[in-house]
Parts: sequence; structure tokens; C-alpha cells
Amino acid sequence: DGSATLPTDAGSYPVVATITEPGYEGSASDTFVIEPAAATLSLDNLAQTFDGDPKPVTVTSTPPGVAYAVTYDGEPDAPSAVGSYPVVATITDSNYTGPDATGTLVISEATATVILDDLVQTYTGSPLGVTVTTDPPGLSFEVTYDGSATLPTDAGSYPVVATITEPGYEGSASDTFVINPAAATLSLDNLAQTFDGDPKPVTVTSTPPGVAFAVTYDGLPDAPSAVGSYPVVATITDPNYTGPDATGTLVISAVGELLMMPTWLDFGDVEIGQSVTSDFVVIENEGQGPLALGTLTIQGLHPDDYGLVEDTCSAQSLPSEDFCGFRVEFSPLAPGVREARVRVPSNDPDGPHYLELIGTHDMIFHDGFELP
Repeated sequence: DGSATLPTDAGSYPVVATITEPGYEGSASDTFVIEPAAATLSLDNLAQTFDGDPKPVTVTSTPPGVAYAVTYDGEPDAPSAVGSYPVVATITDSNYTGPDATGTLVISEATATVILDDLVQTYTGSPLGVTVTTDPPGLSFEVTYDGSATLPTDAGSYPVVATITEPGYEGSASDTFVINPAAATLSLDNLAQTFDGDPKPVTVTSTPPGVAFAVTYDGLPDAPSAVGSYPVVATITDPNYTGPDATGTLVISAVGELLMMPTWLDFGDVEIGQSVTSDFVVIENEGQGPLALGTLTIQGLHPDDYGLVEDTCSAQSLPSEDFCGFRVEFSPLAPGVREARVRVPSNDPDGPHYLELIGTHDMIFHDGFELP
């Protein structure tokens, strides 16, 4: 090709040989062809693991040093994302020829470690969840509790699974998340009640408030109404709480029922300086329990005009169906209508009871009207 230097690279070269011997002449010309040598390419590192960086394959040429170009799914840049990529390595060296090397680059997800903590907690009334840590740190993940993404609130055991959702990574961890019942206490009140024929439930207070419970009275769920003593047991039934039973004894006591006859005394017209004593006023106990009487007193507008005599009732306790009595003496201290009442205190729930008293002095009536 016009140069005296021997060619090296493959190609076609015009060649001319010319006689230089003195006394001679002559020449010859033709084309000198250097064919490309045979070469092969091979691919390696076709299976790699994601780490966020590009993942080129390794290409080896035989003989070494053969120039080539590589494409990944038709693109020249090595991929970094998880996936499968067709790889083609092509000889680009003009001095060599050979078939393309083909294969598939597979970038697999990296395995991440998932750690579950706080697997045992106590009921608070609010949603609760486990603590999840990943290695490498900061990877995104999702957590399910018994198959649901909703955080549980109630006490119980929940299969928990934490799964990596970060692109390029895989990994999961599973365990059991336990929410233990919270501690609670029950207390009983109104254990002493009075018979009136109605059921007498006790009062149960829970700490904290709102804890569900069940109460039995001598083993039965219904509150009793009859006079007697009943073992009471209050038991926490709320699955979110635990605590000891509250126990006590409900005592329904019978009390007396006061019947007084009469309930009104009219002494009529009495002169000043004179006195009139009533017949016996009878108090009878019609109740099932004892009737505890207090001290009888005279109250009202003119209490000094009246007095109690033969009082067998004050500060007495009458058994059922027993009775006592008293009389009232009227001695007017001034003219006109003189009114008062006898107050009868007792343990009768309807008490106190009263005996109304009325008497007059120097009062003249005609056709129902007072005359001067």
C-alpha cells in the first residue's frame, strides 16, 4: 500500500514488488490480504445479587485482549435493578472474528434480616404493635397480625409476620405477638340492705372503670330479695382484664313496719286549768323484723299544751306483731284552737310517723262557724 513496512492488522493491501538489481528491471503487483484471526468470547457472573450498584457481566476473550462490546437487553449500560436481562457480547476488534457470546444476567433480590421485638405487651385500650428492625437498616416493610394490617387492641395471641417490601430486597420474620390482659380490681358495696320485697343487688366498682364482670349471690346470678345472708362473688369477665374475685356477704335485714291507731286525737273544748287524757294510742309492729322506736316527742304550734302519759313505747324494740301504747294529756294554756303532734321515730323506712293533736278552749260554734 505504498509503504515498505510490513502490515500487521487484518485487511487488504495493494502490494508491488520491483527489481532493484543493477542492470535489471521488472515488477509485479497484486493484493495482499490478512484475514481476521478466529476468537471466542465467554460470559461469566451472570447471577448476581442486588445492592443498588450496576452489575456488569465478566467477558473473557480467547485470545486475550480482543476488543468487544456488551449490551444488556439492547442497552449498553449494565443494569442495577432486580430482574433478568438478555446479554450479548460482540467482537468489535477488526483483527478478530467470532460468534457473539449470549446469556442472561439475573440480578436477584438481596436477603435482608428482619428482627421482631416487643412481642409481649399489656392491654392499654389502644392499638399495639411489635417493633421491627431490618439489616441493612431502614428498609421498608409491612406487618400483618393474624393476616390483617390493622394493629390489634384486645388481649390475645396474634400470629405476626413482617415482610420486606423494599425493592431489591427480600426477607421476612414471623412469631407470635401476645397482648396480656391488664390488671384490674373489683370492690363490693351496699352489702347491708333492708328488706322491702325488691331484689337487692350489690354495687360493684371496677378499677379501672368499665371492666366487665359477673356477680353471683350464693351461686346464682339473680340478686335476692328475701331476708337473709348471701355469699357474693364478683368475677371479672372482660377478656382484656384479669384480677382476683371480689367476695363479701350481702345481708338483707328485716325491719319493723309501724302501724299506729289512731292517727288523730280531738280533745274538744277544755277549760284552762283542767286536763283531759286520751284513750291508749296503740303502736303495732306489722313488719318481719324488729321495730326500733325512738323517743316520742310533742312538736307543733302548741306543744306545751300536751303531754305524754303512760308511755310504754319510747326507746323500745318491738318484735314482729308486738305492740305498745301511750296516752296524751291535753291541758290548754290559752284560749283558741291548740294544735300539736306526737312525733314517733323508728327504723320503719316510711317513718317518722305522727299523731295529730287538736283541742280548744272557750270556742263556741254554731252551724259550723266560730262565734265571738
